[in-house]
Amino acid sequence: MYRFGSLSDCRFFHGTEDPRIPFQFMEGVSSMLKQKGVKNVEFNLYPGQKHHISRRMIDLARTFLEGVEDGK
Repeated sequence: MYRFGSLSDCRFFHGTEDPRIPFQFMEGVSSMLKQKGVKNVEFNLYPGQKHHISRRMIDLARTFLEGVEDGK
């Protein structure tokens, strides 16, 4: 069984107009991870955005991943 507390960081990027996955579902996932002991859960909500990846989302993910790679 996976132990959520072993995760240190988790990032979500989600649009409010996503027709495939309601943002409320992902808010719930984010809350559940926090309750399970994940230390740094960041939920980035994008008003009016649908189910796609924007340049801003890519830039934030890149910054996050560079920090993970550097051990930050």
